Amino acid sequence: MIVDINVQGKNIVVIGGGVEGTRKVKALLGQGCNITVISNRFNKYLSRLEERRVKIKGYKDEALLTLT
Repeated sequence: MIVDINVQGKNIVVIGGGVEGTRKVKALLGQGCNITVISNRFNKYLSRLEERRVKIKGYKDEALLTLT
């Protein structure tokens, strides 16, 4: 399924710092949105993005409850 949503200027949360989370972040990078990735682990690619423009948060840092 392909969904075309205008996310420019919006806050987007991606749950998971693995292969699928990375794929989703890569797809969002050129869309002009604010991306926050929440996961207990992050691969090297996502860790490097944190230095530039993507917020990286461990789910245990601020969450009362996390459902995936």
